[in-house]
Amino acid sequence: MNYLILAREHWRSLTSGSVNRQIFGATLTVGLATLLAKLAGFAKEALVAANFGLSDQLDVFLMAFTLIGFPWSVFMVALQTTFIPTFIQASVRDGDPAAQRLLSKTVALALAVMAVLAVLWIGILPQVLKVVAHGFSPAKTQQVESVTRSLVPYFFLAGLNLMGYGVLQAKKHFFLNGLIPIFLPLSIGFLLVSFGERFQVQVMVWGTNLGAFLEFLALQIALRRRGFKLIPGWDYTRGQARGLINKTGVLAVGTLAMSLNLLISQSMASSLDSGTISALAYGYKIPTTINSLLVSAAGTAVLPFFSEMVARRDWSACAGTLYRYSKLFLLLSLPAVVLMAVLSEPIIKIVFERGSFDPGATAMVVPIQQAYLTLIPSYLLGMLPLQLIIAMGKTHVLTVNSFLIVPLNLLLTWWFMKLWGATGIAVASSVSSLAATFLGFAYVYLSLKKEKHPCA
Repeated sequence: MNYLILAREHWRSLTSGSVNRQIFGATLTVGLATLLAKLAGFAKEALVAANFGLSDQLDVFLMAFTLIGFPWSVFMVALQTTFIPTFIQASVRDGDPAAQRLLSKTVALALAVMAVLAVLWIGILPQVLKVVAHGFSPAKTQQVESVTRSLVPYFFLAGLNLMGYGVLQAKKHFFLNGLIPIFLPLSIGFLLVSFGERFQVQVMVWGTNLGAFLEFLALQIALRRRGFKLIPGWDYTRGQARGLINKTGVLAVGTLAMSLNLLISQSMASSLDSGTISALAYGYKIPTTINSLLVSAAGTAVLPFFSEMVARRDWSACAGTLYRYSKLFLLLSLPAVVLMAVLSEPIIKIVFERGSFDPGATAMVVPIQQAYLTLIPSYLLGMLPLQLIIAMGKTHVLTVNSFLIVPLNLLLTWWFMKLWGATGIAVASSVSSLAATFLGFAYVYLSLKKEKHPCA
């Protein structure tokens, strides 16, 4: 018992006091919870690999999942991003009742916009598929359309869940924020084990919808215990509404542009061999898992603190936090990326090579993963200026940045795919990410310099 008390006191001493220590503690908390969720995700991916390998069936689901997520990511990601600082300001200035009214109105807005987007997107889906799935056979294209329609429940639930996660982040309940997403991989994994051989791709659809629903229930319980409800409503300050909608609209244009990057990659991959989209997904899985542990954890932790610093106009704290964590992330990520690139083949074999995922699949996925690994330092570093820009309310900057990166990614994807096939698509994504990170730091540097801060 004494050891537990000492450990608790040591943890408090490490994670309390200065803002940087609080961010450090929050990052570790989110990272631990996210690690638990990602371990479940790895188990699910191993089951997916054993059941599907590099197959048309998995290509169909991944394309459908990307398509149903496209309109969702354009609006809801932008809404959550602008909602968190606004929610913090409402809570600090007017108290939790005002913050709840803001949440209720935002949920109502989200449901209304998602309903319109869903109807429009499903309506034009056949025309969209002619472009993004141009390399698929007619039967495969028709199956993608059917699976996309089946994922509409996920579309709405995932959007609502984003708002719930936004409240948890704003209120600094970081552990639950990282842990609750565990329901999605658990649901898919359970249904794959139970029904995978009989129903194939339908199991992926059922598991995705079920997992999103269980996340929604868990978020409702977590929020209600903290005095909030994830329900629609209409009564809250008009000025807050106008400001939130305006900022969301500007940022949505930027997220639209960035969301096109994934569609570009999958559209071009559809013209390559069968299973290419699956290979890209497997190669991206481990780097994106690490990014979830590091980038999402740090980003989730740092945004509320940056928002508070900006509200106080404490540019010294902003610059100091940006500098310290940039240096730390760079020193930690580069050696890890080099080591993982060298060990890519045994990592792929251990994680995925079983059942339908054979040595030929491993040989195809290894260079793709090596290319995607460079996303780790660029995402980790780029997250810091991104969150500071959001906290400053300069969402238009992200929109401009996005419109600069999309044509670059399109050009690089086309060029590198001609040179290196599927691996070239991954290389193009990594180079584009590095360019976006550079632009983010350039803007933050100039902004802090404009404030005449000595650290800028």
